This record gives sequence, structure tokens and C-alpha cells, in this order.
Amino acid sequence: MKKNIAAATSLAVCVTVLWSAPINAQMLALSRATWDDLSVDEKAEIQRATLVEVRESGTFGLVIDNQGVDESTGPNRVGSSIGGALADASYVDRSIRNGNYSARGQLAAGIIVSVVGAAIADQPGRAQYHFRYAIRMSDGEVRYVDSVQAQAFRHPAGMCLSVPELATISQAVCNLTVADVRKRYLHTEANASSLSSSVPVAGQRENSALTTLGMRD
Repeated sequence: MKKNIAAATSLAVCVTVLWSAPINAQMLALSRATWDDLSVDEKAEIQRATLVEVRESGTFGLVIDNQGVDESTGPNRVGSSIGGALADASYVDRSIRNGNYSARGQLAAGIIVSVVGAAIADQPGRAQYHFRYAIRMSDGEVRYVDSVQAQAFRHPAGMCLSVPELATISQAVCNLTVADVRKRYLHTEANASSLSSSVPVAGQRENSALTTLGMRD
């Protein structure tokens, strides 16, 4: 069966998966610039054993700095406080007029209305953290991207992230160069260097022949 190299592009048009290898093959993620610098033959060799994910320029970058602000808010107790105060005032006023005031009765009234007020007006605290990331894009420009989230954990400097989603992606997209790809996934350079070291050039062959003749004389 003839192998066809197919391409599937995501809806965001930022990631292209190229394949001619088995579905369970190793995945290699690269930037568009790195992939385009490879020759047609080099691409074909890589795709025979590897699923290639090509990420478009402008959709990823390397975190070089981040700053954060804690914008969390504490619980709101306004309802219970106001409810308790109103209960105290109402109980004291009513008891004095009727002549049956007691400290225990005032305390009980305050507790009951505080609970009711808390159920109506109180709000729980909210955890919120605002982070601003400085990201070096593939073209060398620095872009600032904001993230507001409920967790205090953030991405450290050196992480490769998608932009603007700030999702982690393969570090190879940001770090691998054409030379790295050729060294790790291609055998052409290794074969070429081994052949060049094992086959003498013309001058070396002539010198070795003269040396041999001289030894015989």
C-alpha cells in the first residue's frame, strides 16, 4: 500500500500534525521555522519513524519573567454583624418598655438573628491571583500575557508555553534547533562524517603510495 503523508490542522490553525509513521510512533514537536529549515529528504526520513507536530510562529514562547499579585478577598461578615446589632437594639428596647430585661435573653436574641443575617448576607472568601508573564516569542520579541486564576502556582522562567493560553507544551518547540534535530533524529551527518574519515583524499592516497614505494626501494 502506498504511503501518503497527511496533514491535520487544529481549529486554532496553530498546530499541524504530519504523519507517515505508525500511529503509536514517538511524537516530535517543532517550531515552524525549525521544520521549514530541513530539506525534503530530511523531513521524509524523520516522518518515517516519528509523528511530527509543527507549531506555528507567534503561538508559543519562552517564559523569561513573571510577576504576581494576591487579589484574594476574605469572608464577608457584614450580615451577621448587622443582624446581631439590630437584635441587641430591638431586644433592649422591647425589654425596657416591658420591664423584663435579662442579659441571657439579650445574648440569645443576638445569636439567633446573627445566624439568620449570616445566611442572608455573608459571603465566603475568594482566592484570586493575578500573574503577568513576560514571554520571549519565536521572533525574539517580548510579549506580556496576563493570567487571573484561583491557584497560587505559576509557570517558572524557562517554560515553553502556548500563547495566549499559557498552557505548557513540549520544550523542544522552544529549544530545538535544526542542528539538534539533525543530530538526534537523522543519520545523514553521522554517515557523512564517518565516510569522510574513512576514505582518504587524493593527496593522501598519493602520499601513501610514494611512501610505500620508498620503503620498497
